[in-house]
This record gives sequence, structure tokens and C-alpha cells, in this order.
Amino acid sequence: MHVDGSQIKSYVPGSLVEETPGEGVVALPAKESPANDSAKGFLELTDPEMLISTAVAVAKQLKGPDGKLNDLDLPCDLTPLHIACLAGDMELLMLALTDNFCQDHIDQHTSSTAATVTSDDAAAATATAASASPRDNNETDKPPIAMNHDTALHFALLTGWNEGALRLIDELDVQEKLNNTTNNSGESLLSLAASHSSLDVVRKLCNHFSTSENYHSYLFHKAEHQRTLLHCAVEQDDPEVFRHLHEQQAISSLKITKGSAHDPGDRLQIPSTTRGDKDKNGKTPDELIELKVALDMGLNMLRQMRDNPALIKQKRSEGFQNPWQPYYLQNVAHLMEARSWIPPWQQCTLV
Repeated sequence: MHVDGSQIKSYVPGSLVEETPGEGVVALPAKESPANDSAKGFLELTDPEMLISTAVAVAKQLKGPDGKLNDLDLPCDLTPLHIACLAGDMELLMLALTDNFCQDHIDQHTSSTAATVTSDDAAAATATAASASPRDNNETDKPPIAMNHDTALHFALLTGWNEGALRLIDELDVQEKLNNTTNNSGESLLSLAASHSSLDVVRKLCNHFSTSENYHSYLFHKAEHQRTLLHCAVEQDDPEVFRHLHEQQAISSLKITKGSAHDPGDRLQIPSTTRGDKDKNGKTPDELIELKVALDMGLNMLRQMRDNPALIKQKRSEGFQNPWQPYYLQNVAHLMEARSWIPPWQQCTLV
């Protein structure tokens, strides 16, 4: 059965009726499926890992044997597309993309309020989550992730599901619904992609938004805790996303300054990138990179390298532990020059 608009709401169990001899019609409480019990967890979960586990369980129940979607009431304005992206389930995503309702609501945001949730549902969800995952006082202040005004694409980017994100970007693009929207944490599509997605995903988003008159503001957007795209990109295991976004910021700024006035003296003076911007903790992206590298190499080693270039040469010959180390030494600390490319035929010594 196809999913229709009545499904995208909080789960409200109905009642079964049974006629008992001599007693007339007696209302019996409905027996809820495990899937509906799992779906209620979305009302409370603040832990990403538990959210994904819940989505995996619900995704299995959404897939019907007839190649269509099963009926299942989902809270928080979640759609099967949201569930597929949280679970990283390509089979469910493809099912949802062939469903008329999901196609029409491909860019639907989750609700940012629990106003439509019944008190019984909320209490059950709270009890389930509390028993499953004890939380400290700080975590109790967090809103449920499923109530953060996210689209399905937000979730695909949040979980780093690159295959699903690329597929969804294509579908949104075809429908002209690919917008750099933000959730309640101030995280835009580019912010989440900068933190969690592959370079292919980031490039695809940049290529799409580059034609927008708002592209510069997208690149200089700050999410929660004053984090720029470059702050977010430091979370990656490789600096390639950081490098690409830094380049995009510089190019965008150059275009604006060049086009602002014919007289160079009248041109707008704007930052070329956000490398000098500080987050809520007073850290710039470069300072976060230094902290990241210091955790790998050791702070003492970094200090010794500043005073002894021979150590850098030795480290270079031995090989670096991760790509952030040479990036830091070349582009942040400026202690090492980029190695020039040498053609293979010049690397060999003929005897």
C-alpha cells in the first residue's frame, strides 16, 4: 500500500472491538506492532547512534513484500525518505522515490515541536529512551534529533551516507527543490556536508549552488556555535573537503570584490575566506587543525619541528600518519614547502 498524507503524523493507536456473548461489544486495547513501538523512539532520542539503530528497525517494517511501502504511522513529520537516509537503506530509498506521496514531500522538514504528540506517546517514548540509554544532565537539554526541522537530505548528510545523498540530490535537482535550507541548529546542507560527506557530495552541492546569487552567503554561513564551513570541514579525516571549500570561498570573494566597482579604491573590502573566523570557543579553523595534528604527532614534536627543519625532512621521508599532517606543515604552519611533481621517467636512474 502506498503511503498517504495521513501517515505522516504521530502514532495514535486505534481500538479493536470484540462482541462477547452476554456482554455486548467490549473495546479492547490495540496491540501495537514492534515497528510502531520503535517509531515512538524518534520522539525522544538525542543520541545519533541510537537514532540510526531505531531507523534501521523501522526501515525493515516499511518495506513491503510487494515492492511497495507498508503503512506505518511516523511521528515528527518523518517520511520513509527520512528513515531511509538515517538507516542508510538504498532499497527503502528507491521504494520511497517511486511513491507519489514521498515524491511530493521529498523536501519535507521534520517537525520542530511535539505539539501533535499525545501525552501517552510522549511518556512511553521517554520511558523507552531512558531505560535504553541513561543520559547526563547536559544531554537532557538536547532536543530530539528527529524534531530539528531536517529534510531527508539533511539526514543523509548527517550520517555521511554519500551514496544516498548523491541519489537524493539528483532527485531534488530534477524537481527544482534542492535548496540550502537550515535546520533548527543552524546547520545548512553545506554545513553538514562539510562535516560528514565525501568530496564528491560537497562538489555536487557547490556546483549546484554556485549559480545562485546567494552562493557567497552559503559559503560564509555560520552554524551553531559560530562554526563556519571550514570549522566543520576540520572534522573530516582528510583535508580535501577543507581545501575545496577554502578555494570556493576565495574564488567567490574575488568575484565580488572585482565586480563591486571599476575603481580598485572603491571595491568592497571583504574577507577572502573564513580561516580567521573564531567559533564559540575562540578557535579558528587553523587552530583546530593544529590541535588535530598535535593529537597525532604530539605537541612536543610540533615544537621541535619549528626549531629543527631536519625533523620535518625526516618525517617526510618516513611518511605521515594522516593527510592532515603535511597539510598543516605546508599550509598552516608554513614549515614545509609543497613537493614538486617529478615525472616518473626522471625519478629513475639509468645504469
